[in-house]
Amino acid sequence: MTQWVDLSHPIADGEVQAKMPFLPHPTFRRIDDASLRATEVTIATHVATHLEAPIHLLADGRSIDSYHPDRWIGTGIVATVDAKSCEAIDRADLTLPREPEAGEALLINTGWEEFVGDDRYFKQPYLSRSLAGWIADRDVAWVGVDSPSPEMPSSVREADPFTYPVHRTLFEAEIPIAEHLTNTAEIANSIVEVIALPIPYVDSDGAHARIVARTVRE
Repeated sequence: MTQWVDLSHPIADGEVQAKMPFLPHPTFRRIDDASLRATEVTIATHVATHLEAPIHLLADGRSIDSYHPDRWIGTGIVATVDAKSCEAIDRADLTLPREPEAGEALLINTGWEEFVGDDRYFKQPYLSRSLAGWIADRDVAWVGVDSPSPEMPSSVREADPFTYPVHRTLFEAEIPIAEHLTNTAEIANSIVEVIALPIPYVDSDGAHARIVARTVRE
């Protein structure tokens, strides 16, 4: 049996590198009058490794707590792509052990996790609209990226306002998105057993998750 690989970034008091610059750092506060040690944590739902629900973009979309736990536990297909900064990723660019089936997760390893803490992290390769459509057509359980977003980086966007075509395509198909994955190189181009349980924040646009995976044989 292979070892579980942790695909989640740690969250520390006052310091998380895997987050968008406009989001505040999390804060931890010890509750002094608690009889046993207790900590109040203040954190935005999109800081560090997290899962996003359709309501993040769509006013009438599903919230993160509305998905059954079965959605987050199962088989995952890990795709590998050799992409450059600010470059669109198409289906032909993906190296896959096999195509994902309905109900399976799709994780995309771009290698961008190595740039966390560097400005290059925010100039990630991104999913093309056609690739997002291909993923939606396969009715996957969820899709994850080892970067801050599956969208085109803000530094090269021409449309104003930006319409978030990748998020829209996936969310209209009720497919959640995981962002800020890490250690995906350890499971690249493989079939995995994956667990990605988000905290069931009620009516929330997203939630933090401890996402882990291990390779399996088929």
